[in-house]
Amino acid sequence: MPAAASLPVHLAGFDGSPAATSAVRVAGALASADGAHLVVLVVHPAAGHALLLGTETALEQEVRRRAEELLVDLAHAEVQEVRAASAPRALAEAAGRHGASMVTVGATDRGALGRLAPGSVGERLLHEAPCPVLVVPPGVDERPLRTVGVAVHGGRDDDVVLLHAATLAASLEARLVLISVLAPDDGPAFHAAAKKLEDLAARLGARSCVREGRPGPEVVAACDDVDLLVCGSRAHTPVRAVLEGSVSRHLVDHAPCPVLVVSRPVARAAAREAVAGAAR
Repeated sequence: MPAAASLPVHLAGFDGSPAATSAVRVAGALASADGAHLVVLVVHPAAGHALLLGTETALEQEVRRRAEELLVDLAHAEVQEVRAASAPRALAEAAGRHGASMVTVGATDRGALGRLAPGSVGERLLHEAPCPVLVVPPGVDERPLRTVGVAVHGGRDDDVVLLHAATLAASLEARLVLISVLAPDDGPAFHAAAKKLEDLAARLGARSCVREGRPGPEVVAACDDVDLLVCGSRAHTPVRAVLEGSVSRHLVDHAPCPVLVVSRPVARAAAREAVAGAAR
């Protein structure tokens, strides 16, 4: 079913794998709550790859069939297929073409090594996508989305990240939890920062969670009762949107729930758009 012009668009990548199946199911739940049109993009290998034509055609038909089965209960959803040499590039271009508000991909559970292998679709999409990217770990698609957490650090991009989290929480009718990790400090600076977070949470009708220690592991530890986590990336350019060793990359690799990453370029673009809209 083609997308209605008035509906926001969510995009999800699908390759037939269990991880991609989980991703599409979570994307469908979010699209339904948001009143969005879900586009599931199946990226087939470009012509010239090693698969024989007959075998490739059968595989393509099977992947499309499985994608369509995942959408039968959604009011506004469709499967689209493209042939491309680069799946991340195809997904990023489709996100721009549709003006997607979110791209969802699945991630393989690789234990302590993290979920996104260097050069994988998810890892490269975090660099290239023009909108927030939701990374879904395996085995969470049956989990109700009742609590949305947001990692805040007091930076100037917090407002946009908070807006994404609050909007998601409202559409899902979920609880919102503000999570902040502060350096261990018994002095007034620590207590002032904790009080500032509590006041902000109170204004948003949310709950605050303040922890001490290393940001990545502590935010992950705070996600035991969080069903979806929103975080920002401090990198300055799309190419460096999520770096090895960064807090956002640690969350994507280790959080027990789906993680929505709002990169700094995406946050800045959203802020500029909001300012321009207010001026009109």
